[in-house]
Amino acid sequence: MNNGYSLVGIVEVTVTNADGSVESKKVYNKITNYAKKSLAKWLSGSPNTGTGAVLPPTVIAAGNGTPPYGVTGPLATDTALWSEMTGTRKSCDQIMVTQAYYAQYNLAYQMSDPEGYYNELGLFDANGNLWAHVAIDQYKSASQTLTIQWMVYMIADTSNSFAVVTNFMRTAFASWMSGVSNVSGQVGAVPPPTRIQVGTGTGRVSSADTALWNPIPSLERACQTIQVVSSYNVLFALTYASIDPSGTYTEMGWVDGSGNLWFHAGINAVKQAGYIMSIVGQVGIVGN
Repeated sequence: MNNGYSLVGIVEVTVTNADGSVESKKVYNKITNYAKKSLAKWLSGSPNTGTGAVLPPTVIAAGNGTPPYGVTGPLATDTALWSEMTGTRKSCDQIMVTQAYYAQYNLAYQMSDPEGYYNELGLFDANGNLWAHVAIDQYKSASQTLTIQWMVYMIADTSNSFAVVTNFMRTAFASWMSGVSNVSGQVGAVPPPTRIQVGTGTGRVSSADTALWNPIPSLERACQTIQVVSSYNVLFALTYASIDPSGTYTEMGWVDGSGNLWFHAGINAVKQAGYIMSIVGQVGIVGN
């Protein structure tokens, strides 16, 4: 079975004038391929903290460039701003999770920061990798401040009534994006899923699901394979041996070591006595 989720970002830009009056607008960003690859790595077990980590975004930069010829706006293939403005690359003032599913990045450019046309913004990690790119078309004078509120969040794909990523997974990704570790054993960490469950329950899967309808405890096992495929998809697989119990299974789940449900799918699998049964699933990342 296969399922995906969309990662979306929206940026609110607020200009504050010297007299205290404000103007604001909201625009949607473009999630880059680098971000999608990184999220797939985190989900498959690559660390987001510590030695050799794939770091989450923590930096915002502004540019005064315009799209190259034939391009109408930011692209998923972007790796840099069109023309970054000197002195605008700064660590976020605040990074946090809001409303459970939103990773929020805040930065305020002060009166002392460069004036001019802020045509674009980029969300970067500490190594300079671009995670999201947005066109804003905003002028900032020396008497104005420019406040950026950048929110990135996951929308579960509900078009597939047989397989869904859960709200727990959406919450976990927001936490990882805000800097929470995915490395088991670290304080406060949210480790990724590593185990498969099967069950005999029936119903319509929902992102609100927190458990299988009727799991078979003796058949919960650690995945034999978890790997990134096609850059943005995470494959997880388990093969039950011929000596494992036979039966008809109508649901499966991908869970972490604490039993939290990340992925729930309806299946129609019959395991006959003396035969093996393989469960293979993929979770794919889609950007807006």
